[in-house]
Amino acid sequence: MTAFHAKWLLIALAGLGLLAGCGATSATSAPPHSAAPVAATTAPTPDITVLSAGYLAAYNTMNTADNAAITTDNAAAIGSPELLSGLKAQVADRQAFDTAIVALDTTGFAQAATDLRAVLGADAALEAALGDQESNYQSVSNYNSSGTTYEAAAGQFTSADALVSQDLGLTLNNP
Repeated sequence: MTAFHAKWLLIALAGLGLLAGCGATSATSAPPHSAAPVAATTAPTPDITVLSAGYLAAYNTMNTADNAAITTDNAAAIGSPELLSGLKAQVADRQAFDTAIVALDTTGFAQAATDLRAVLGADAALEAALGDQESNYQSVSNYNSSGTTYEAAAGQFTSADALVSQDLGLTLNNP
C-alpha cells in the first residue's frame, strides 16, 4: 500500500468515524449522548371525593356534638349553669368544625373554596350569636331577644352549607 493510498484510507476511515477512538479526528461528530430517560413528574389530580369526605366528616362531627349541646340547652333553665355549659359547648363544637374546614385542601376547586369561605363566615356569625346568648343567659328577656339573631345566623349557615354540599356532590337530609 502506498503512502497515497494509506492517506486516503485514513481519511475514509476518519470520515466514517472508525478512528475516533484512536486519537484521529473525524469530520463527523459522534452521536449525541442521551441521558437515561427521566420519569415525568405530574402534580396529583385533585379529587373532589377527598374534599367531600373531609367536609362531611367535619360536619357530622360538629353536628353530632352540637345536637347534644342543644339538647342540654333546651333542658336547662334560663340562668342555669347547664344552659351556659351547653352554649359554650356549641361554640367549641363549631370552632373545631372551622379548624377542620380550614385544613381542607381546596386546590383545583375554586367554587368549593369560595363556598367553604361562605360556610366559615356564616358559622362565625352563628358563633357570635351563641356568644350573645352566653352573655344574656341569666336574663329571660335578653336571652329570648338574642334568639332572633341566632335564628338568622343559623339560616345563613344552612344556606351556605347547601351551596358547598352541592359543590361537593353531597345530598342534604335537612328538610
